Amino acid sequence: MAQPDISPADYLAAERASPAEKHEYFDGIVRRRGPQPRDHATILFNIIFFLDAALHGTEHAVFSSDMRVQLSSTCFVYPDVAVSTDRSMPSTDDVLRSPVLAIEIFTPATVAFDVGQKALRYRACPTLKEYVLVDYERPFVHVQRRTSSGNQWEMRDYRDGEGVELRCLGLTVPMAAIYRTIAKD
Repeated sequence: MAQPDISPADYLAAERASPAEKHEYFDGIVRRRGPQPRDHATILFNIIFFLDAALHGTEHAVFSSDMRVQLSSTCFVYPDVAVSTDRSMPSTDDVLRSPVLAIEIFTPATVAFDVGQKALRYRACPTLKEYVLVDYERPFVHVQRRTSSGNQWEMRDYRDGEGVELRCLGLTVPMAAIYRTIAKD
């Protein structure tokens, strides 16, 4: 449920006072992040496990949905996975300000927002190079990628059996790694 407009400072204070519940912040409007289905959690683990192993020893840091990400001065989100190259961030900081990659695992309840308003916010973040949407119901991944010009985005869909190219990381993630242990109907 949307709340009346509050300031970014008040939002951050409320989030820090109640870390058990997560809320995202869009221009003064606060949206609660609810619990997700089991397959969502499994896919999230699979992606983090793969990326953490593949990026170990590089400049990249992988974060789970526990890390709050600031996309602008008036937008804070909790992507399912975020990757940054900002190693200067203090270990006590609870806001990531320079993501290069954000991954959202979408469900029927979140897909409209994730591909609509939220995608617009991610693409407006100057450090973000790729925004990835993963379907939790079937092997399907949609990648939105900033072009080399920096001000346009290209889209690419990946299906079962394909490798998902994450250019900003120099990686290709096998679809089987994302959906490992997910039963096919």
